[in-house]
Amino acid sequence: AHGTRGPLSAETRRKISDARRQRGYEFGGAEHTDANGYVWVYQPEHPRANRAGVVPKHTLVMERALGRYLLDTEVVHHINRVRDDNRLDNLQLMDRHEHSVMHGREGALG
Repeated sequence: AHGTRGPLSAETRRKISDARRQRGYEFGGAEHTDANGYVWVYQPEHPRANRAGVVPKHTLVMERALGRYLLDTEVVHHINRVRDDNRLDNLQLMDRHEHSVMHGREGALG
């Protein structure tokens, strides 16, 4: 129905965008945090979406920064180990094997 009133102003579009981001629509889909502390975003069209149509938010943040989808050999590591801290400066792109070795070494030490 809003189409009958003409186009939305830039200010209105900004307000809508800000409101969606605050409600978890930064990447176009609703967000939720799982029992392990990871944030997931509903994006059923994404190539890495699981059966529920969700993708880890840290994956989306890194892909946005890279300008491409992650390769099958790549994973995103939370540097400070806080799983819902998805700021780009807290995320590190790693080779899947390197990441496994790092966490395996930590498990042996801890």
